[in-house]
Amino acid sequence: MINNKFLDIYYGHDDSIFLDLNPCEYIEKTDNEILAALNIDAAYQVEVIRTCDFNVAIFVRIIAKDGLDEIKIEGEFYKINRVSQELVDIQICVVMKNEWHRLNSFLRFYRKVHNISRFIIYDNQSDEPAPMEFQSDPELVIIKWDIPYNLALSSPIASPPLDWTIAAQNSAYSNCLKKYHHSQWTLLVDLDEFIVCKESKNNLLDLTRLLPNLVDTIIFTGFWAGCNGMQDEAITNELDKIILRSSENCANKLMLRTRQHYFTRSIHWPYPSLRGGNQILPDPSNSFYFLHLWTASTKRRTCECWKYCSMLDMTLSNSVKAFNVPCT
Repeated sequence: MINNKFLDIYYGHDDSIFLDLNPCEYIEKTDNEILAALNIDAAYQVEVIRTCDFNVAIFVRIIAKDGLDEIKIEGEFYKINRVSQELVDIQICVVMKNEWHRLNSFLRFYRKVHNISRFIIYDNQSDEPAPMEFQSDPELVIIKWDIPYNLALSSPIASPPLDWTIAAQNSAYSNCLKKYHHSQWTLLVDLDEFIVCKESKNNLLDLTRLLPNLVDTIIFTGFWAGCNGMQDEAITNELDKIILRSSENCANKLMLRTRQHYFTRSIHWPYPSLRGGNQILPDPSNSFYFLHLWTASTKRRTCECWKYCSMLDMTLSNSVKAFNVPCT
């Protein structure tokens, strides 16, 4: 974060300048009120862009043709960042808090099974900093995202009206899609969510290489996965033992063509891509879907696998074995 108002300022892939705003400061202001307060040079083309639904992201797009290194906002000059990275096929974006103990198994799985080599990790106010093994990992970008996850509102938004919203997650996703754009695709998942396929030897790279060029959005169906009596600390290190799941869907997760999206629609659904590209939803009966580990979920510490996870599903176990994912 730059200060309590501005999360980040940087160049995007098309040389637009993006100023990501702290939703806690700006969500209840109109676009005109925001532009008046920022007082950006009238010589530049400036627009406020925000999500229209619950789970908010707000930013300002500035078009300046003179290759600025800094820009004046509210009477002060701010340096404009520019990220330089090698282009990769797929990167993963994660928003997490106090989950460093889960990260190793997550990285092992996605590196071995899906051949992913870039992970953008937004640390949303963890009690402890990232362990040194992660700070020194060249495949990880760890970003301190120091705004509250939830935000109370004085004026209800959305439909039906809500008096609170999620401030941290979609704003982080938006930052990733616009700033870390050197990846063809960006997968948005949590550390307790694992993409699997009915055909154990297929991975996400295989999927993207088969897609038509006009597909910009992949929507994965999800199911709760049972813990088989394991505790939270152990479950992510023994993914090969996860063989039960729920029969009904729990949510969706998205993989987005990075340069065609600014943010998500309430995390689980997409907005139309910038060029109006196509969406696909793989059929979980014969293709890709994701498993959400019930016990590892911070929202559901009490195991209720007996109730929700009664369907045999060997896809996660088979993937771990097929791609030789190490347990520790």
